[in-house]
Amino acid sequence: MKALLFDLDGTLFDRETSLQQFVAAQYDPFTPALESIAKQDYISRFIELDCRSHAWKDT
Repeated sequence: MKALLFDLDGTLFDRETSLQQFVAAQYDPFTPALESIAKQDYISRFIELDCRSHAWKDT
């Protein structure tokens, strides 16, 4: 290994924008099942529960 990069505080990778795009794309295939939940509410709640990637994934 010649190099190792650490991305502290989103300097190299915009995780927040990437996560929003990912969650929006995950919502679309399930729109019929999620029709009672607005897409933006789904995205906001997912991001809130993700807790900037500090949440336990099994929770």
